[in-house]
Amino acid sequence: MEWKIDDYYFRLEASCVVFGYVLRRRFDSVRSRVTNPQDALNIFDADKTIRLINKLWDHREQDQESRLPHFPVADQNDKHGTRVAFDAGDRVENRVAVIDAMVAFDRVCNPANRTILVDEIPFDWGVQKLIRPQVTAASLTRLISQGFILESDVEFIESYAESTRPLESDQIIALGRHENSQNTRVSVLYEFGRWVHWTRLCLESLARITADSGEKAIRSAAHFAWHSWTFAEECVKKAHTEQKIYDGARSRITEAGDEETRVLRAFRICQPDGNSIWKSNDVKPLVFPACFCDALSVYLIGSLARQEPFTGCLKGLPITADEWVKAYNRLLCFASLEPSHRPYEFDPDTNDLPLERVQFRIYSPSQIEQGSVDFGQMARSLTDVLEHAYSRYLSSDLMGLRIN
Repeated sequence: MEWKIDDYYFRLEASCVVFGYVLRRRFDSVRSRVTNPQDALNIFDADKTIRLINKLWDHREQDQESRLPHFPVADQNDKHGTRVAFDAGDRVENRVAVIDAMVAFDRVCNPANRTILVDEIPFDWGVQKLIRPQVTAASLTRLISQGFILESDVEFIESYAESTRPLESDQIIALGRHENSQNTRVSVLYEFGRWVHWTRLCLESLARITADSGEKAIRSAAHFAWHSWTFAEECVKKAHTEQKIYDGARSRITEAGDEETRVLRAFRICQPDGNSIWKSNDVKPLVFPACFCDALSVYLIGSLARQEPFTGCLKGLPITADEWVKAYNRLLCFASLEPSHRPYEFDPDTNDLPLERVQFRIYSPSQIEQGSVDFGQMARSLTDVLEHAYSRYLSSDLMGLRIN
């Protein structure tokens, strides 16, 4: 079949081949550093690898324009950071994530032309997807002959692969997620919106738990609690802790050698110093509410994991007793703080909050460990805390934001 250069469908297919090869190079570099090859390339590493090459591709220097000057993609907010989706100019909710599109293409193409294989590994909390890229350098040669890319584009791709080869998975994810303060702010607010959604579902479900509740109701509440906790984790990562990872990854690339490559020049344009993102007025005010979300969710899921109906559903939860108690103490402080006393700049690693007037009755860790817990009462008190904080810290920021 002859490709039609101006046909959107074929530009999508050409993009899939380029992305597939970029993932192949990333897969090989990660695979060489791990003892278990099955853990080589998770879907988040793959998605952010694609998003980073997309950003750099738009800023690469060219002597002449190729048939694929830009990839036909757009951003779409997702739990693990802004993901890359193919953009046909239609509504946001109709966009297809790039990796999903690659899988769809592979279903109808000749097996010899597959771009990726996806392994699904089941866990108690869901399914982990692992990517095994299939594209070789020969496929790029085919794109050159068909006019989609140039020899210089292949050199750019190879240089990108070498530049990012030393990066750990969390570093490529941080670079792929963040590029300016405005986008990081929107991404954090997305997490807030989803956190509020799942936390409310959890508390509504918990309020209906009784001694006669069946396993389905218990598992449903535990499922909602787990989602609440993971979205709270993402709030804190994006608003605060990821800066250190981002800065470390940026330094590894910009200080790797003396040669000023096209990739490095594009990288400097796309990926600014971390302070311009996290110390900005767009992101700084979000650290405080992010830490509130985390305190409530860690306390909630840690409390449920210590109650008999939930112990089986939440076994293996990576939250220590000390972290659970710390979350309880922080939650009391967050809930008691007057709005006028809220710090504009808040660093959870160095700032301690005062315990002001206690307004809510929350089960203490000692009460929970004794087993004398009324789940309805727990749900009501935490709902009051959530709605109190939502009206003070989150509602104005989330108003008008589209949460997909």
